[in-house]
Parts: sequence; structure tokens; C-alpha cells
Amino acid sequence: MKSSIEIKQIGITELDTDAIVNAANHLLERGGGVCGAIFAEAGTDELRHACNRIGHCRTGEAVITPGFNLKAKYIIHAVGPVWHGGDDNEEELLYSAYENSLKLARKHDCHSIAFPVISSGIYGYPKREAWKVAVSACNDFIKNNPDYPIRIIFAVLSNESRMMGESAILGISNTYDFKKLEENLHRFLKPKNDRTSTALDEIRITEKLFERKERAYIPFGYMDYFLVIEDNRPIIYAHALSRMDLDSICFIDEKGWKCYDVYDGDHDDIWKKYRNKARRVRESREMKGIPKRM
Repeated sequence: MKSSIEIKQIGITELDTDAIVNAANHLLERGGGVCGAIFAEAGTDELRHACNRIGHCRTGEAVITPGFNLKAKYIIHAVGPVWHGGDDNEEELLYSAYENSLKLARKHDCHSIAFPVISSGIYGYPKREAWKVAVSACNDFIKNNPDYPIRIIFAVLSNESRMMGESAILGISNTYDFKKLEENLHRFLKPKNDRTSTALDEIRITEKLFERKERAYIPFGYMDYFLVIEDNRPIIYAHALSRMDLDSICFIDEKGWKCYDVYDGDHDDIWKKYRNKARRVRESREMKGIPKRM
């Protein structure tokens, strides 16, 4: 088993991991949101008694109780910081909450753990920044514990949160060769690009492309393209529509590209696959108030 970080769009209490993490308060009392759901599913009375025996947990630290009626064997209660603008040691405290949770997981031989995005709810930590700290802390734990394989899952409920998390994972990883992706896209476009209004050197593959579509005008029509992670590797999805209403979908990775003509019902499975990805990008843009470019 190799250590990994992944995101699932699911309620955290539904996950069958060795431990789940509760975004707890100082007094370890039942709260709302994730905390309330965990208490309800675990058994409010049993979990309250266990938390009362511990009594208190400081910001940035974590404690552990049984999972009671949950699928998870343990509940790790981590107290994240309340956001005060970023000048009150919030980043260090949030990082510490993840770090201490993972240390407890290792101490109790947990090889799978599920987190919420701590402090990003009523505690007001900006969601994108909260994701960056979360992924950074988990990534560091994996690097610093190469002898201890652990599967780390983030449980989220919205498309927006999932895509922010995927973007954070993409931004921190050093394993992705964006330059090679960019070169392959340019190689694909070059024969078609002699008369395009978008110069090749203007097309850049960066993390920002993960959450939005861009458009390149080409001699025979236009092309929309965006970046996704699939099977833990980055792929550019490029959709070209000609003036003759001929659709072509291209998947570009570090090795090269594959193109499919999808007009007249050809390659229906490819079309559906693309449309699902495209819809996710469009939904994310609409949630952020970004104008459509389709």
C-alpha cells in the first residue's frame, strides 16, 4: 500500500476508514455541521460521555475517542483556529491540527483517515487557503513518514469544495510536468495555427487552468480547453468545433495526444465522458460568478 491523498464527494460519516476527524471545539461539545453529524451518527450520549472524560482540547491539538456506532473505529477530534484575518497564527495552528491528527492516527495504527476541511465553515477560514494548508500538512506527513503507509481522504459535499481541493493537490505536487503538457498542446495546434488569432506562446498550462475553460481560435473554428486530474495524472481536455459543425475531442498528456471525431453520434462514450468533465468546470465557474465563455 502506498500513501495517498484523495477527495471524495460524500458525507464523512459514510466512510469506512480506520478513523474520521471531527472539526471540534475547545470543550469537545456537540456543535453543528460536520461535528453535529458525527455526534448524531456515532451516538450522541456515548460520544458526549467520552468527550466529557477528556474535557478540553486546545487549538491546533487533537484527541481521540472510539467511533461507537460509526463505521470508523476511532474519531479524532481536532480543534482548528477561528479566522481573525490571518495575523493571529491561524496558518500554523491549522497546520498543527492536521499534523497532530495524523500523529494520533499513526499512534493508534490507523492506515486510513478521513478529514473535513477544518476551520473552513463557521470558523471562517478562507476555503482556498484552508485547502492549501490541509494538503500541505498531509503531504508533509507522508514525506516525513515513508515507513508508514496511510490513505488520507477529504470528505466534501459540494462540487466547488472538491474542485478547490483537487486544485490544491495539483498545485503542491511536484510530479506533474506542465511544460511537457504545454509542448504537446502546442505541437497538436501548430499545423492548425498558421492563421489563428491566438498565438501559441499565449497558451500556457498552469494550475489556474484547472478551474476554468480557455478558448483558442483556430482557422477552422474554435477550441475550448481545460485541465483535469485523472488516474493521478494531468490531462488537457480540448474540444474543437469546426464551422462545418464537426466536433473533435482531444486528450493531451505528457506522452502525446489522442483525438476523436464525435459528430454524427460517433464515440458516444467519449462524448459523454467529456461532457461530464465540461459540466463540472462550468458549474464551478457559475458558482464563482465567472462569466461563461462558451
